[in-house]
Amino acid sequence: CMFFMNKKSRMCDNCKNIRTVKQIKSEEEYLTILEEVKKLLSGGEYEMFANNCPIDVLKTEDGYWVNDGIWHTIKCKECGTLFTCSVDTYHGFGSFRKGK
Repeated sequence: CMFFMNKKSRMCDNCKNIRTVKQIKSEEEYLTILEEVKKLLSGGEYEMFANNCPIDVLKTEDGYWVNDGIWHTIKCKECGTLFTCSVDTYHGFGSFRKGK
């Protein structure tokens, strides 16, 4: 019965225009993408949904990453789409993708 089928969520125009990255290859690229995420948050259309450290505290006072894996998930206030920026600081790779 069609009535009981779940509707697929649709991305709003703001989310359709976000550039995702399948593979972050350097610390510089990660930090650049994270700055883009901060701009999305400061624009008011997105909110922090979940994370494992504050977005402005990535390294300790000694210059070490706070975790071997760092991730921040933001949520669109209009359509609810999630985007996650994650990086494996130990192995040196990451991504910025749609979804949690």
